Amino acid sequence: MKKSIKITAMVTMSMLIFASGVVSASTVKKQIKAVLNKSTKFTLNGNNTTLKNDKGKKVYPIQYNDNYYVPVNSICNILRTPVVVNSKKNSITIGEREDKSLIDKEFTMTAGNSVFSTIQRTTDKSHLTLGNVVFNKGIIYNIDEHVVDKDLTVTINGKYSKLSFSAFGDNSTPLTLSVVDGDRDVELASMQISNRSVSSLKDIPIGGIKKIIFRPEKNDNASKLTIGDPIVK
Repeated sequence: MKKSIKITAMVTMSMLIFASGVVSASTVKKQIKAVLNKSTKFTLNGNNTTLKNDKGKKVYPIQYNDNYYVPVNSICNILRTPVVVNSKKNSITIGEREDKSLIDKEFTMTAGNSVFSTIQRTTDKSHLTLGNVVFNKGIIYNIDEHVVDKDLTVTINGKYSKLSFSAFGDNSTPLTLSVVDGDRDVELASMQISNRSVSSLKDIPIGGIKKIIFRPEKNDNASKLTIGDPIVK
């Protein structure tokens, strides 16, 4: 279902003067007088919602020349659409970006709640080969078999819209691996991994999500999980 925003304007307004990025024929930036409407109500797919910035603080639209201008970060967050605002380059990027590997240093990773669970980002083909299948980059997750929390959490900060990856493991019995929206603890996709065989998932929607979780099920016979060519875009 296509997402849409309905704006209901109320009467109470307060005034502000601010520097706008509106482009005209004579100038790049122009100071204008606009209305900050704190009583505007937002409805997303029939449900009331609130605009918030990345720090969780409530924000409001402005009204200028009978048009509403909504903070781009906030509207993309509630629509679960990735957005990158680069103030240095004076640019805004909305939607899919170029492919990027999750082994990039941009992404932080945490492993379960055990000191015996370790994460290794690698390009070493000897660790990324299974039979005739060879991956270029990957994550090796050594799992502590004796803990319940086996989550591998990756912080992506809501900048990407799709995730693709393959996986194989050292497990004598089949292992279910789930991909979870770490912001809401909602499963996005899952795969079944048989011993020493490769499984793949492609184009999992992750728009607006700040943290994704690779969640292996409780399996006392699984000690290592290899995630091959994990790509976000």
